[in-house]
Amino acid sequence: MDIYELESASGVVVSVGGQLPQNIALRLQETGGANVLGTDPKDIDKAEDRQKFSEILDSIGVDQPAWKELTSVAEAE
Repeated sequence: MDIYELESASGVVVSVGGQLPQNIALRLQETGGANVLGTDPKDIDKAEDRQKFSEILDSIGVDQPAWKELTSVAEAE
């Protein structure tokens, strides 16, 4: 936020680097009040989070393959 504020930026573009910039964009917007230009980080998060995306598909009646999130090898066995 130091550079953002020093430059009196009107916004920030977060476009490359994978998941890390996405996580930073969410924090910049939510806690720092930065104006993230382009797709809203919350919408990107909804598309990338399997559970959130599945809930969206369910809410609009789109069929999807059965899936399950596992957090350990024991759960997979």
